[in-house]
Amino acid sequence: MEAINHEDTKLTEQNKLLSSSRDATKAESKKLDNEIKNINQQMTVIRKNIHGLHHESKILIEDIMNNISEQSTIYKASENLKKQAKKILHEVTDKDAEAEITENEIARVMIDVKNTEQWIKVLKGKHEDISKDLAEREEIVKRYEKQIR
Repeated sequence: MEAINHEDTKLTEQNKLLSSSRDATKAESKKLDNEIKNINQQMTVIRKNIHGLHHESKILIEDIMNNISEQSTIYKASENLKKQAKKILHEVTDKDAEAEITENEIARVMIDVKNTEQWIKVLKGKHEDISKDLAEREEIVKRYEKQIR
């Protein structure tokens, strides 16, 4: 009987030990279940954050691409404006040269006009002198004709 009591005590202690171990395991299991639940909640929050960041980054990338496209368009437009400005500058330079040539030609023509006017005056003076001389000679010829008759 002592052996049975001893066995019973031993089994009771083992039962207490196992019950205690089971309770500890249940507590640990509950604790781990709570941690799993917290981790799952954190994972859900992280997934939402990742989704939100992905969406924001997509929007930012689209904005960046739009800005790059806009900058490219502006750059091309500025290059075209530079070309147009060079062309206009070249045309203005050509027109300035043409205007200078025309002014020089006008100046030459004006000098020619002045020289021609001066020459006309000289010729008129000679014409008058020759006309007077002719008139005088005709007068002399008439006198000689009268004398000869």
